[in-house]
Amino acid sequence: MPHQKISEHEDKIYYRTKSLCPECETLLPAAVFARQGGVFVGRECPHHGYHEGLICSDSGWYDRLPDFNVDPTPPKNLKNKIVNGCPDDCGLCQAHQQIAGTATIEISNECNASCPVCLADNKKTFSLSAKEVHGMIENLLTLQDTVGFVTLSGGEPTIHPELFGILDCLKRPEVGRVAINSNGIRICTDDAFLDRLATYNNIYITLHFDGTQAKLVRGVTHEFQMKALTRLLKWGIPVVPSVVAVKGLNEPELGEMVKNLLIMSPAIRTVMLTMMCYTGSHGSHYQGQSPVKRLTALGAIEAMELTTQGLIKKTDFLPLAFSNPACVTLAYYLVDEGEITALYPLGDMNEVIKQTKNKNLGDLTFELETLFTHIIDHIYAHPKKFADGEKLLQKFKRLMQTLFPDGKTISNAERIRLAEERIKGIYLYQLMDKYNFDTSRLSKCVCQHLLPDNRIIPTCAYYSYYRKKDPRFN
Repeated sequence: MPHQKISEHEDKIYYRTKSLCPECETLLPAAVFARQGGVFVGRECPHHGYHEGLICSDSGWYDRLPDFNVDPTPPKNLKNKIVNGCPDDCGLCQAHQQIAGTATIEISNECNASCPVCLADNKKTFSLSAKEVHGMIENLLTLQDTVGFVTLSGGEPTIHPELFGILDCLKRPEVGRVAINSNGIRICTDDAFLDRLATYNNIYITLHFDGTQAKLVRGVTHEFQMKALTRLLKWGIPVVPSVVAVKGLNEPELGEMVKNLLIMSPAIRTVMLTMMCYTGSHGSHYQGQSPVKRLTALGAIEAMELTTQGLIKKTDFLPLAFSNPACVTLAYYLVDEGEITALYPLGDMNEVIKQTKNKNLGDLTFELETLFTHIIDHIYAHPKKFADGEKLLQKFKRLMQTLFPDGKTISNAERIRLAEERIKGIYLYQLMDKYNFDTSRLSKCVCQHLLPDNRIIPTCAYYSYYRKKDPRFN
């Protein structure tokens, strides 16, 4: 740990907040500040001394974040009053600013794997019924009218005995998509399971996929993860490869891996990178890495730019204008004839923010047609700004012709499917743990854990602060 404490005169202090002592996990006054190009959260425990954790590896990038901190869409009917402050009043409390874009439900804590990076605590002490899951969704919908994504987690959801009953209860107009987070073990062996899974049109599999170092990340080989991916593609089941990005481990191969996944198959909808989070049964002590030298989302982007010779660039990415902008960074690409074209750099920044603000991950709505039309007009008006401008225009013309064919009417659901096969994202998640915990970020969290007692807790607060208090695990 660095020994230099926060200096009111030498360090740039952004704001005051609360964080955790990584030794005793006591909630402490803290400050978010910049020093020597990085942004940290620092606090001092009376028993264990001063600690700081890395939030962002580039203070210049961090200084841009307020541009993406748009006015939120607050939940309605919040009942928990503000008594002790964040995070102790969670449920959600009346200070919470943003609806859930992704609602996560741990449907059991039974697993058929033992991932070295595991955030969970798989003690086989509970398994939710479809009726319980239905009640949790009903409770969420008292706070908001719809939810873009429901993520089924655990444990390993694919081995849950009521999985298909749970999927049936989630087939409702208020729920956009259902993501099933899976290690791929059952997927690799059970044809009948895939046959039945393929009949659902509102699901995709978030599949563990970590590159050649997968054994050190998830405990299974890269070849095993590739087999699971290949089988999902064979069955035509939409899949989002989910990578845990670890500094010095799979960091050097992120660029080539992501690029190849984007162009591999229309069934691969996007690629998700989660920065290594040092919490949970295994992740809390994984490799003993320093919290001030961890891989940040920006560090992963820079690694991808370096190893793809600029095919994937830092300028392709923007913070998500929905959550706290320090939490999610993303880029959209048009995939056309085996090539990827970054979309954000082609548009006007203000227009991009306008059309994507308060939209969840990958929401494909009518507003995106406006954004694409704006990009095409921008290329027409300023052709010399873009390399291969005519080629770019042809790519977008093919896209628009596919989505809005002349003389032919297609359903919105079909248009969304076609768009998702051609417009893909790279999403980078910077989850918090006890080293970089910051309660100010929690108030705008859009990734929220649903609990059977009808509490709703921001995911980072749940993993870092509430998990040990959850009676299901004790």
